[in-house]
Amino acid sequence: PHTVPEKEATAGRSQDAPRLPDEKWDYMMSAIREVAKVVKSQGICCMLHPHAGSWIEYEDEMERALKDLPADLVSLCLDTGHCTYAGMDPVEKFKKHVARIPYMQLKDIDPVVLKRMQDIKGSFWDGVTGGIFCVLGKGKVDYPALLRAMKANGFSGYVTIEQDFDNK
Repeated sequence: PHTVPEKEATAGRSQDAPRLPDEKWDYMMSAIREVAKVVKSQGICCMLHPHAGSWIEYEDEMERALKDLPADLVSLCLDTGHCTYAGMDPVEKFKKHVARIPYMQLKDIDPVVLKRMQDIKGSFWDGVTGGIFCVLGKGKVDYPALLRAMKANGFSGYVTIEQDFDNK
């Protein structure tokens, strides 16, 4: 993921967020496909990681990218925190895209901080420094439901528990 100022400013607020014009989107997809071909030739799995503050953050962007990028070249890294930050249900996204998910990042979102950031129109970095990413299991992500879905689908990929913070 690579955050950009114009998307950082609207993190967690899909209706306020700009979208890439089609020609720039197509260029980005082409670049991702080319990178994926190179890394696949080296035996490396290329993954799309939808991320708050990036050009692939919200459900429409994530679904469009997954449609535009061949599944045999680009897998999905499901990040539960960024998915939730963007207004998606990570359990439903896991169920929908399980065949394409070899790796997950587990984070949690404090719903009180998320609401406050949406109300004050805080940026991605405002959210990070304001504690939007909370202790796993203490936030909005339904981890019991996610773990049931992972077990029911025989998920055997990798998982990282991660904590976003402002390292400035």
